[in-house]
Amino acid sequence: MMGWHFALDDLLHDSTFDPINKIATIAIMFSGSVFIEAIVTRLIWKYKIKTTVFIFVIGNIISYGLIIFDLYLCGVWNKSL
Repeated sequence: MMGWHFALDDLLHDSTFDPINKIATIAIMFSGSVFIEAIVTRLIWKYKIKTTVFIFVIGNIISYGLIIFDLYLCGVWNKSL
């Protein structure tokens, strides 16, 4: 994630607060957490990754959806859009 900001912050107009960066940050965090959760369940409980990824994607869609909803309504995202 830090690599994303180091590489592209200078290229975009509003740098860190550009809408592209907001979306990319959420997408990188989403995919990273799904990956980490799938690997950990594979290492600890020996579940197959194919069976757990779908469940983690659904769970992360719900949790990240609530985060985005909260940031848009109560946070600073609505002020910068």
